[in-house]
Amino acid sequence: MLFDLANTALAVLVIGLLISLAFLLPENHGHLEQSSATTLKVLKILSGVWFVVTIGYLLSSLAEIFGSGIGEILKVNILQSFITQVTLGKLLTYQVIVAFLVFIFSNLLKKNGGALVLLVLALSGIIAPLFQSHSSSLGGHSLAIGSLVIHVIGLSFWIGSVIALKVMPSQIQSFAFSRVSVIALWSSLAVVLSGVANAWTRLRFSPDWFTGYGALISLKIALTLIVFIIASRVRKNVSVNTLLSFEIGVMTVILGIGAILNRFTPVESGEIEFDRIRELIGISMPSEPTLSRVFFEYEANGLALGVLIFATAPSRVITHPISALAIFDGSLFALYFTPLFSNLMSGHFGHLIMNFHFVAAGLLFFHVIVGIDPNPRKVHHLVRVVILLAAMSIHAFFSVALMSANELIDGGLYQLLDRPWATDLLRDQKAGAAIGWAMGEIPIVIALVATFIQWVRSDAREAKRADRRSSTDLAEYNAYLEQLSRKNNSSQDK
Repeated sequence: MLFDLANTALAVLVIGLLISLAFLLPENHGHLEQSSATTLKVLKILSGVWFVVTIGYLLSSLAEIFGSGIGEILKVNILQSFITQVTLGKLLTYQVIVAFLVFIFSNLLKKNGGALVLLVLALSGIIAPLFQSHSSSLGGHSLAIGSLVIHVIGLSFWIGSVIALKVMPSQIQSFAFSRVSVIALWSSLAVVLSGVANAWTRLRFSPDWFTGYGALISLKIALTLIVFIIASRVRKNVSVNTLLSFEIGVMTVILGIGAILNRFTPVESGEIEFDRIRELIGISMPSEPTLSRVFFEYEANGLALGVLIFATAPSRVITHPISALAIFDGSLFALYFTPLFSNLMSGHFGHLIMNFHFVAAGLLFFHVIVGIDPNPRKVHHLVRVVILLAAMSIHAFFSVALMSANELIDGGLYQLLDRPWATDLLRDQKAGAAIGWAMGEIPIVIALVATFIQWVRSDAREAKRADRRSSTDLAEYNAYLEQLSRKNNSSQDK
């Protein structure tokens, strides 16, 4: 438990310092100024300690699984099996690698853009083990995991930014305080809502609310609300240091309660049935797909992911029509015709990665084609039509190739699931390819129609602008002739 709490606390501190360097401290054309020196120095130290603690956390988790001491599991074959074959071991190893990379590159950090990259990397490291937490074995799996990810990210931003503010030089605190207030406001709101949602997936209407476990959850929610209310009410009436000390003290208790809750789970009453499918892919097998289930049933996910594209050099690359097309259609071949598909399907984390990728790829592609938001690259409508026709052709080729395949692309995964309502897997694969072909053409055709409409409207606006310019030019020419006529008449009168 000591390594668990230390790992969480250090990760939050590192994330807070990276937030400070990326968003809060003054910069000069992207370069960190001298006022960032203290924060950068603390980051180098804490990221190194975090790396060491992540190794200890991995070893202690393995020792706990074996029910032995750390010294007894320090064997090459045991460690190798854990980090290469067990999902929890893989995720903890990823966290160790992330902590190592953050430590190495924090010593080379010169720009706030680099701090932003390390921030995203550190966030991925702190949330990775969550996909094998106790929430992953509860009902409402997607909501439990999604809400837990949001909860941890919100806590990291909230607690981390407040502590980072304490580390800053006093003359910079007033400058960054307003920014931290905004971060803390939205982060605390996310923490409360996601915490309540996650608690609901764990306990629902069970009497466990009246046990010690339920009391800890209620205490954590209450403390979070207290900090949020007090901080928002008295922010303007007390000194920054007093408010920060209060928030840091209470949030340290919140973090400790979270670490305790992460170690325990409500006791299941009665006989617990072993779910082979849940152990295999991380979620229980859904019932047979029907039209009513496909169109009218929805499992709450809780992990809402937004894709933000800024007018930067990287965005100019990915918003190029060829790049967007390669990501949109090329990724289909990279996923389904390689072992990557079976690897991602074998765990809920892989499901989330695929969901995020396809949503992001679709948003990017249709943003380039029919998007009305600002785009760092202006694409002519004729080029958009050509790209859409190419996308339609590539998608059709992919579907035909999948329909013509005589081998399963899942690497044997679906056969292990042994679903009673799906016995002919190859036929289902061919049917899925046909459905994907038919359904995939619909949005492309809609986008094609929308592109032609935008093209016609754009030409109409351009024609109106040309008419206005010609009318202005004609009026100016007539005024010029009238002025010449007046001068000529005045000279004749003389």
